[in-house]
Amino acid sequence: MGAQGLGAIRPLRVGVRKPYESFPVRPLAAFKQDQTEWRPVLNVRLGRKHAQAGPWFKAIVDTGSQFCLFRADLGAMLGIDVRSGTADDICGVVGGSGEPAYFHRINLYIEHDWIVEVDVGFVFGLGSSRQLCTAAP
Repeated sequence: MGAQGLGAIRPLRVGVRKPYESFPVRPLAAFKQDQTEWRPVLNVRLGRKHAQAGPWFKAIVDTGSQFCLFRADLGAMLGIDVRSGTADDICGVVGGSGEPAYFHRINLYIEHDWIVEVDVGFVFGLGSSRQLCTAAP
């Protein structure tokens, strides 16, 4: 997607301090003792055009990702025909079979302070721990 998917974003010169939150994880063989992991989280909601925005929920911030990903049911809740979006296969750091993300332009409301028009990917099956991103209402 690159910079053209960012819409009308101007650099923000405002800092936001947010505490990390703990999430339960499925233990991996190498980290059997880990039952939680700490992630940065923002309160967000999604909206589309002039329609009422959806409910607020917590979204994990993945600072290494080049785009925002959300569960497909969140897009459907906005009345979006998710599969009608621009499809692109995505995958994590380790190569392998990708999962299609369907990109749509939406309004992303961030922490009651900002509204950003941005292209986001909606993914079916997204939401389990240790994936690229999770967002749960």
